Amino acid sequence: IWFPGTPEADVQRRLMERDGYRLTSLCGYSVKNRAQYVGVWMKPALSKHPYEAYYGLSLTECIAKDKYLTSKGYVATQFRVFNNGHTVLCTAIWEYNPGKSHSVEVGENLPRMYRRIQRSDILPRQISHFFDSENTLKYVVLWSNVHTMRFPNPPEIWNDSASIPVTYLKGAPELLTDEQLNFITKRVEHFMKDLDIPGLSVAISKKEQLKFAAGFGYANVRKKDPVTPHHQFRVGSVSKPITAAGILLLVDQGKVELDDHVFGRAGLFGMEFTKKNRYGKYISDITVRHLLEHTAGGWNNLESDSAWVEPQLSTKELIEYVLENVPLTEKPGTKWIYSNFGYQLLGYIIEKKSGISYEEFVKKYIWGEVGVNEIQVARPSLTERARREVLYYMSGNKVGFNPYEMLSPERIGPWGGWIASPIELLQFMAHFDGFDKKEDILSKDSIDEWAIATKASNDTYGLGWSLNIMGFNGWQHDGRMPGSAAMLVR
Repeated sequence: IWFPGTPEADVQRRLMERDGYRLTSLCGYSVKNRAQYVGVWMKPALSKHPYEAYYGLSLTECIAKDKYLTSKGYVATQFRVFNNGHTVLCTAIWEYNPGKSHSVEVGENLPRMYRRIQRSDILPRQISHFFDSENTLKYVVLWSNVHTMRFPNPPEIWNDSASIPVTYLKGAPELLTDEQLNFITKRVEHFMKDLDIPGLSVAISKKEQLKFAAGFGYANVRKKDPVTPHHQFRVGSVSKPITAAGILLLVDQGKVELDDHVFGRAGLFGMEFTKKNRYGKYISDITVRHLLEHTAGGWNNLESDSAWVEPQLSTKELIEYVLENVPLTEKPGTKWIYSNFGYQLLGYIIEKKSGISYEEFVKKYIWGEVGVNEIQVARPSLTERARREVLYYMSGNKVGFNPYEMLSPERIGPWGGWIASPIELLQFMAHFDGFDKKEDILSKDSIDEWAIATKASNDTYGLGWSLNIMGFNGWQHDGRMPGSAAMLVR
C-alpha cells in the first residue's frame, strides 16, 4: 500500500520498483476538502509495458492527458474521479500498449452509456462518479479491450503421476468389491486430472439406502485440507428441484394450484408489480406450472439472464424491474425457455403463501423433514463461508468469474443458491423420489405430476427435473456456479 503525496512516498516508490513491484491501482478521496491518495503495488507484475501514473489532476486536465498519451500509443488501465471541495480530481494509470484501445466516457445515464458504446471487444473496466456544480450525479466509465488484471494460469494441481487423496465414508469401501471400488476411483481420478479439478465429492444410494460416499482432492488447495464426504458445495441449479418440491408442498397443502395465474387481478401476486392498470403482453397468462416447466415465454438465461441484473435490488424490486424492462417473447405454455428468473418468481410465491422467507421455508419443511439441519443458501463472500463448505477457485476460462462476487442469498436461493453435500442431496431425494422404501413427503399425485415431461421441452423437462436425457429414463438436474458444478440423478 502506498500513500502518494506524503513525505515518504518517493522513497517508498523507488524501493518498490527496485524490488520488482508495479503500481496497479491508484485512487483518491477527500478529507475536509484535502485530497488524499492511495496506491497499490503488486508483485509479480502482470505487465512489463512502460507506464505513467498521475494523481492530483483535475478531470479536465486528466482528459487532456488521456488524449495526449493515447496519441503516443498508451492505453488507460485505471481512471478514477472524486469530488474535493468545488473541484473534480482524477487519478489514472496508462501503459504503453500500441494496438489496444480504450475510451473514457462521462455521462448521467449508465444504461444509455452502455447501449451507446456496447461492443463485443470492449468492456467497461472501471466506473467512478462525481457531482457537478449543479449537484448532478455523473459517471466516468473507462472502457477498454485490455485485460490488465489477468493473472497467468497457475500450475496444474494434478499431473499424470500425482496421487489424489481419497477420504471414504466409514464402512463404504467394505460394501463394494475391489473391482467396483477401483472402477469408481479410476474414473474420478481421470476426470479430475483431465479438468484439473481441486476437489470432488460423490455419493451413491440404492433402494434409498446410502451405499457409497467419498471425497477426492482438496477442499483448500493451499492448506491441503482433504475433501471429506461431508463437505458442502454450491450446487447451482440443483436448487431448482428443491424449489419445485417447495411449490408442490404448497399444492398438497391447498395453498397453491399448479394452474393458478401468477399475475393479474385474479393471480397470486395480483397487481403488486405494476404501476399501471395492466401488465405487459402475456404476463397475466403465466401460471405456476409454466414457471416450473420453463414455459413462461421468456427471460432466457442464454440471451441475458434476468436473475443476475441489478444486483443491488431486493427480490420484489427485481421482479418489478424485470416486468417493466424485459418483455416476454412467446405465449406462455408454447415454448421451452430455460429461465432462472422464473424460479426466482417461484421462490417469491413460497414466501407469499407461507409467510416466511424462502430459505426458512425450505430449511423447515424440506431439509428438516429429511434430517438435514446444518444447511443454507450460499453466502456471497469468503468470510461468510459455511463451516463445512469447500473453498472455490476461479475457473481458467476467458471470462474468469470471481466465485466470491455473488448475489445475495435472497436473490440466488430459489434458482441456484443452495450448498449441500452429495449425501445430503441423496437424503432429500430419498423422500421425494416416489419409491417405497422411505415415506415420501409429497403426495403421490404431486410426485407423478413433477415427473411428466412437457411437449414444449420435447419431452425432456418436467416440473423442475430434466427427464429422458443422456440415454436413460430417469430424473436429473445439474447445476453450475462460479467455482463449482453439481449433478443429482435418480
